[in-house]
Amino acid sequence: MNLYAMMSVLFADLTSLGVPYSLIRERIANAVTSYGGIFDNSTAEHLVLAYFIDEDHPEQAVRSALTIQAELNALIAEKLLDHAAKRIIGVLMLSLDDIEHTPIKLIQASTLRIDEADVEETSRTLAQLCPQSGVLVHHDVYVHIRGLFDIDAVPTNSHEELPTRADWYLVKQSRPRIFPQPIHTVGGVETPLFGRILELSLFDDILAVVHQQRRLQVVTLTGPNGIGKSRLLDEFQNYLELRPESVWLFRARLEPHTQYLPYALIRQLFMFRFEIYSSDTIARARQALVEGVQKFIPAQSGEAAAHFIGHLIGLNFMYSDHIRTFAERGQPIEYRALQAIEDFLRAMSKDDPIVMLIEGIHWADNASLTLLSYIFQRCQDLPLLVMMTAHDSFREAYPTWYINDNHHQIALVPLSPETSREFLDEILHHYPQISQEIRDAILERSAGNPLLMEALIRDAIALYHDGLNSQEQLEALASDLQTALERRLNRLPESARVVLEKAACVGQIFWADAVMSLLEDVPPEDVKYALEMLTEQEFIYEMRPSSFATTTEYRFKHSTLHQLVSENASYSPQDHLRVANWRVTNSAQRVNEYAGILAQRYELAENFTLAVEYYLRAGKQAEKVGAIREATWFYQQALRLYQQSNIEISDSKHVALLYTLGNLQAEQGDFAAADETLQMGYQLSETIGDRLLQAKFLYVMGRVAHKTHNHQLARKLLNDGIKLARQIGDRPIIAKGLHALGELALDEGDFTSAQKYFNEGTSTYQTASQESQLGYLMVNLSRLALGQGEQDKALSLARTALRIGHKNHSIKVILMALESMANILAACELNQDARLAALALLQHPIASEFSRKQAQAVLDHLPDATPEQVDFEQVIASLLKD
Repeated sequence: MNLYAMMSVLFADLTSLGVPYSLIRERIANAVTSYGGIFDNSTAEHLVLAYFIDEDHPEQAVRSALTIQAELNALIAEKLLDHAAKRIIGVLMLSLDDIEHTPIKLIQASTLRIDEADVEETSRTLAQLCPQSGVLVHHDVYVHIRGLFDIDAVPTNSHEELPTRADWYLVKQSRPRIFPQPIHTVGGVETPLFGRILELSLFDDILAVVHQQRRLQVVTLTGPNGIGKSRLLDEFQNYLELRPESVWLFRARLEPHTQYLPYALIRQLFMFRFEIYSSDTIARARQALVEGVQKFIPAQSGEAAAHFIGHLIGLNFMYSDHIRTFAERGQPIEYRALQAIEDFLRAMSKDDPIVMLIEGIHWADNASLTLLSYIFQRCQDLPLLVMMTAHDSFREAYPTWYINDNHHQIALVPLSPETSREFLDEILHHYPQISQEIRDAILERSAGNPLLMEALIRDAIALYHDGLNSQEQLEALASDLQTALERRLNRLPESARVVLEKAACVGQIFWADAVMSLLEDVPPEDVKYALEMLTEQEFIYEMRPSSFATTTEYRFKHSTLHQLVSENASYSPQDHLRVANWRVTNSAQRVNEYAGILAQRYELAENFTLAVEYYLRAGKQAEKVGAIREATWFYQQALRLYQQSNIEISDSKHVALLYTLGNLQAEQGDFAAADETLQMGYQLSETIGDRLLQAKFLYVMGRVAHKTHNHQLARKLLNDGIKLARQIGDRPIIAKGLHALGELALDEGDFTSAQKYFNEGTSTYQTASQESQLGYLMVNLSRLALGQGEQDKALSLARTALRIGHKNHSIKVILMALESMANILAACELNQDARLAALALLQHPIASEFSRKQAQAVLDHLPDATPEQVDFEQVIASLLKD
């Protein structure tokens, strides 16, 4: 299975073509040599034999075979061949060291030439399986080319003359885009999937529901590290490749740093689907997204959907009329983007189901998880399968995902002793010298964990090659994963070890050119050689296609190995600076998409000025798309670095940062942090004499004081803010302040004052031509009416607010109205409607944490508050009815 010790052999029997071989020999020879093959001129007439030994020889041999088929089809079109003429073409893989152990004996070990005695047998065997158009490949070839071609599996149980250990596949054509998969090996031996028949059978049943019932299904694979979650996800993708039904495939692989990047998961899914690379220009990325979406949603509707989706995932479509018009109305762009994604998924799944494979959902950012929740709520009726791997604790963080029967959690358990032994024997059948005692020790110490078992097997093989006897091997055998991995690393040549350490600095996924940028004194060809060695020895594997088109992409075999290498290495600030600069240089004009990653990297590089700049960029980017948690975290990091380091920053930029951060902290209910931030900002605004900012700070500080039940301070701050706003003539701040005073009076039971403030605020809003803001006042008037015991009036006012929000497409007004209606309906003992309103609010993707808590409080006091998924639009339509 080690490509560096193997070669691919193309075999074709063209005996039945019925034309002189001279007519086709040159075409076939060109088809071989153009893909780097060695054409064997000594073979019998009408018999083709060619050898391929380049690095990617399985792929090149198959492409050569398909080209031969195309040449023969061209001859048929020219009427030089009978269309019924049978041609038999196959590709095998043989060991360069021991070619006599072949699935079909085609070549003599001594001469590397056709064994004439086997020609008839070989042709007869392949003829049973190989159609007129297609290439038959052996399993050893298939594992290297899956994802690159359209392939069907050939059942072998009905062909007794074929070797029982061989599986065969028919390659039909090259794919317009590729989905290559890594090959799982130990010591060059492919490791089949053991002990997961039950899980694969369950996957098949779940996929059948998606196909036949056209219903959403969600699968979460959990289990300890090394248990095989990612491997099972890979095998399911391989399974999809061979099924006759077509699916639309999306895939994402998350890492620890992605939890800080807003919509990083969604970005990966769309980048994968539409082949958008990190090195693409912003224009090319936008074009690819628009063209991809318009294949399913045509014309202007598709363009609008693509612009909203693209803006959400960082492609900055603010120039778009679709985006600008929406933003000018003060509406949250992220909610319209969620609707666009739903529209896209509905259009895409009309004919074929959609499958999303997500590795490491526990590393997803909060914004992406919120969007997934929206999809799970809104797309129940779509043929959509979402399969994810997660840490065991993930369910505790998102319990509502598991309410419905369409979400399945599959906890992977250790392999049974019987399966573990079968796994062990499969890998060690080439090493009969390894004693039974050592095998038993491996089984005992691994306890059914496949990753640990692989590591111990490698350790046992290495100890055998070290020349130790059986007893010494047993005594020296590693007892845990870390020890086994450290031994493997210590056996590497120093040059390869250095390259691996620099690769780990780049990340679990890394690029050859980025590693070279860290090793300026090492010739590029030496770095390339080391990466090839590390690939051959199964420390890393190549990822295709690379997200940076001009360089090769690699990935560490597993996260534990990457973590161990990183922890044992020593990186200088200069290393991190070079990685950051490489990323900036190679990300075209799209650095803002990765601003959060770059900020952390520049901080490690101790370039705090650039770190603050990129944290601010990342915060602004997150804020634009409604990723409030992520934006808050980025702004906090920027403020922390500014306070800890001697970075020059203008007072205007500093005070703006404090105001933005304080607002975000207050919006999330972190009132203590918000108060501290806002106090600093207010003092700075006084220092620089910015009266408008002073008024804004006073308003927000007053709201925070109200939320923390300091009513006296809240009243003073709000009145001071209104007074200052009147002096400078800022009506929006006046109206907001009056609105807040009305809420304060309402909570104190002073309904007369509340009515006065709300009426004055309403007049100010109307004068300021801010119609949508009336919705907020209607909400508070409804609360006032409820407090005065006028339940019918309260319900009417809340419904009016809901209509205003619905008319103006203001989701924030709608959510506030829902919160009020839930309380009013509960007070009226209209429990079913109250329950629906509270659930709709609780489940909405952009509802604030405070609103969610209010909704949960309503549900807790209802007699029947059984959780369930509700349709948001249907709930709104129902509540708008008188």
